[in-house]
Amino acid sequence: MKIRLILAALILTCATSAGLTTRTIAADSIETNGAELPPGPELTLVQTDCQICHSLDLVTSQRLSVAVWTAEVAKMVRWGSPLTAEQQPAVVAYLAKYLAPTVPRKLNHPAVPAPPITYGKPPAP
Repeated sequence: MKIRLILAALILTCATSAGLTTRTIAADSIETNGAELPPGPELTLVQTDCQICHSLDLVTSQRLSVAVWTAEVAKMVRWGSPLTAEQQPAVVAYLAKYLAPTVPRKLNHPAVPAPPITYGKPPAP
């Protein structure tokens, strides 16, 4: 299993380096996980270079500072994201602007409080 993952990552890296991947996704704004990401070149980069490994929901569920977004983007590049050094600051600034800790989530469903924790007792009915 581990060999297959390494092989897949190697093939993806080679295809990306050779320019064989398609990077032409262009979307209007995206609204998911209570976040709205407006259109622009940074959104296209997020769609093409982040979504190759995970869903956009994973990205938009985060609310991180500039410093943490910088570290996350650098980590993803080390793990194989095709973002170039020139693209990284723009993507970090975009994510930090629209997915910052101060950006409120727009809930599409009512929030339900968790039941109280009871230690050593069965849960209340």
